[in-house]
Amino acid sequence: MKFKELSPTQVITTRDFPVHSAEVLERYFEIYRNGNGDELPPVPLIHRNLVTSHFEGTDSALLQEYLRQNPRVEYFLLNGSHRTTSANLTGHVIKGMLLGAKEDIQMASQIRFKGEIYEHGLHDTIIGNVIDLVEHFSGTDRFQTVQQKTDRMVNKRVIPGYMIKHYRGSLR
Repeated sequence: MKFKELSPTQVITTRDFPVHSAEVLERYFEIYRNGNGDELPPVPLIHRNLVTSHFEGTDSALLQEYLRQNPRVEYFLLNGSHRTTSANLTGHVIKGMLLGAKEDIQMASQIRFKGEIYEHGLHDTIIGNVIDLVEHFSGTDRFQTVQQKTDRMVNKRVIPGYMIKHYRGSLR
């Protein structure tokens, strides 16, 4: 398994908007803002080359056009939208673990967070995770990077004002 630090423009995030839990976003935001983001487990990612051929029909066409317009995108996020959004809101890179084989998933299952096994919520196989990802995006009207989703959340003001202020103050 490889670990990488990535820009928020390189990762397609989940389609949940704004995020599944405002409370979890706030908790991770505070962790990153206080400089403790390195203590969090890396987010699981999968390279787009392992995923794109599994999309069909309209979803495939939308994805292909999206990737053409966003050539920096390399990875899909499998889990960790709150962490990646919080990292971006606070000006931090995305720390990810790249999953490409069953052995990578097994290694990810051994990662400890605060002394406990990290529950990453992944399937045991790459194809199982790819199928879940394709189902997650089935019928979507858009794909978006972590950067695009963060900007959308800020512009629509669907997150607390203090996060927006911090984000705007930390723009690189």
